[in-house]
Amino acid sequence: MRAVEGVGDVLSVSADATSENSVSAAFDEVSSKLGPVEVLVYNAGAFKLGRVLDISPSEFENLWKVSWIIQCKHTHPNINIRRIALERS
Repeated sequence: MRAVEGVGDVLSVSADATSENSVSAAFDEVSSKLGPVEVLVYNAGAFKLGRVLDISPSEFENLWKVSWIIQCKHTHPNINIRRIALERS
């Protein structure tokens, strides 16, 4: 954790975006140290270098999951839970 001028305390936490437990643990770590999450930078992504026609449907689906679906699946519930806590405080 470090202080950023004009912002306050910030904390960088790593998590495995493919693991719901890992993402929840990261949210718990931040919440225990700083309170409810106010800003989230989702920086997970996956890609395969090549032409679209060279990527199989299952490869495309896996790339899509990491880049978008997992973001929604794991972070949305955590943000919602913490938003409610923030509104109550």
